[in-house]
Amino acid sequence: MDYVLIAAAAIIGALVGYLISMRRARVAVAEELVKAQRRAAQATKNARAEVAAELERKDHAVSALEARLDEERQKAEQAHSRLQADVTHLQGERARLQARAQELSQHVDEMRSEMGQANEESMRELEELHEIANAFEQAIQRMESRRLATDRRVKQESVSTPVAAPKA
Repeated sequence: MDYVLIAAAAIIGALVGYLISMRRARVAVAEELVKAQRRAAQATKNARAEVAAELERKDHAVSALEARLDEERQKAEQAHSRLQADVTHLQGERARLQARAQELSQHVDEMRSEMGQANEESMRELEELHEIANAFEQAIQRMESRRLATDRRVKQESVSTPVAAPKA
């Protein structure tokens, strides 16, 4: 019976040892589980913080890009407005220059007509002056011929009539 008691005590001791070790193991597992949960919670918290920071950076970048895009749109609208104003101004200038070119063309045509008339009139006057010059030339030649004829006659008469002596 001693053996039975010893065996029962050993079994009870082993069972108590087993229960104590199981309890310690459970506590250790529970502590490890708590630690693992804390690490997981911390990792999740860190991951969330990283994701939040990344989202914040991306939101900031998107906001900056949107602001830049709005600024570029505004500049494009201003440039378009300026271009439209310039086009309108240039169309007005073009119309004004075309009207001025038409006026100048008419003026040039009028001046050509006047110059043609003046040229024709000058040519008529030159022809008249040429005719007058020819008439004078012919008159001079006739006068020259008459003078030469008169000079010959006077010479012939002076040769044919003796010169009378001067009376004293």
